[in-house]
Amino acid sequence: MNLRVCLGLLLPALALCSCTSGKLTVPKVCYQSLRTDFAQPTSIPPEAKIAVEYFFNKDGKMQPVVYNLTSEILILDQTKSFVIMPGGKSVSYYDPNTYTTTTGDFHSETSSASFNLGAIAGILGLGGPLGSLMGATTLGSATTDGVYRQNSVAITDQPLVHIGPKGSVAMSKAYEIAGVGFLGAYLPNVIDSNPKNAELQFSVCVTYSLDDGNTFEKLVTKFYVSSNINQPVVNKKVSKAFYEIYAKKPDALAENMYMFLLPNDIKEETLDVMGEFITHDNIYDNCVRGSLIDYQ
Repeated sequence: MNLRVCLGLLLPALALCSCTSGKLTVPKVCYQSLRTDFAQPTSIPPEAKIAVEYFFNKDGKMQPVVYNLTSEILILDQTKSFVIMPGGKSVSYYDPNTYTTTTGDFHSETSSASFNLGAIAGILGLGGPLGSLMGATTLGSATTDGVYRQNSVAITDQPLVHIGPKGSVAMSKAYEIAGVGFLGAYLPNVIDSNPKNAELQFSVCVTYSLDDGNTFEKLVTKFYVSSNINQPVVNKKVSKAFYEIYAKKPDALAENMYMFLLPNDIKEETLDVMGEFITHDNIYDNCVRGSLIDYQ
């Protein structure tokens, strides 16, 4: 994926949308990259027991997918798995309550990863219910995409999730990380910060067992926003804002996880199809690429 491809995906689509949505306003182009506090590996050693792949979308939602790399049954303890939010608040992946949801979506795309792990085929709903997962396939290009309807769906969590040998499962929630995605438009500009001085940091703890629950281990992954650039659009020249970002960060497209975002004034449309309301977000105003992986 190069800069011309990103421009080719975003700009014509915005131009088309502007034909039917009134006067189009794109005040800025935003770029954001996320990293872990360790260098992303190029391969996973054969002795690894567990791997977790983290997908992010334009709205800042993070969806972890857990892979059991062993020939044993892996027990994922969601009661002891949690996210430490940027402000320090701890949020558990297990919620004993039952909720009813009517809306939600998730979209993320990954490329250039080299792990033979598999990827999400669909994640439906806001924090669940979960869609189907693809089986093991080399990660060269994978997309997660959810579409939602007004039909009510009950959501319940399982405290313990069993993952079969060489299997995988998406965790029960896609938590929104404040400051990631479009919310990053309100963060100060920074380029290539490090884990010690990063403006926005958060972490995830995944607790699991491989001996039928007798003992549990923790895989803690720390994340941070390494670059956040909000480039104003001058004289309606959106493409020039892209090139300004690329000039400031020449390796923008080499990050393991990055996104280009175009804030705009285009409105979503909700249609009534045979008594069911379907929300169509026909706005291609973001380019999200990559994922982040940790293992133990």
